Amino acid sequence: VEGVVELIKEPPGYAVLSLPQHANALAFASTRDFNAQVPEAVKRQLAIGQKVTATIAALPSSETGGRLVAHVSLHTTTDNLTKVVDGSGAPGTPTTKSDLRPGSLVTVTV
Repeated sequence: VEGVVELIKEPPGYAVLSLPQHANALAFASTRDFNAQVPEAVKRQLAIGQKVTATIAALPSSETGGRLVAHVSLHTTTDNLTKVVDGSGAPGTPTTKSDLRPGSLVTVTV
């Protein structure tokens, strides 16, 4: 759905979106990737009034505190993609592996 950024709260790291095509319902979306090693390092730069494409993740319920929860992609360019060590570089030196496919089996060091 199309959303318009109405409010940005940093911290704790969320934005309030209005959904014009749905009677201007309000939705909440994270501005951080909490699955990232350092969530603060992956932030989407949002601006008040900016139009974004959002996915509805959860409808209002007691589990969401009555909130409509939306997901806005935090990765807008290929610069933000995770890089993979393909074994050809020095240990710990990330290099891009271009032949990865969904479902590929990879070996990583954490």
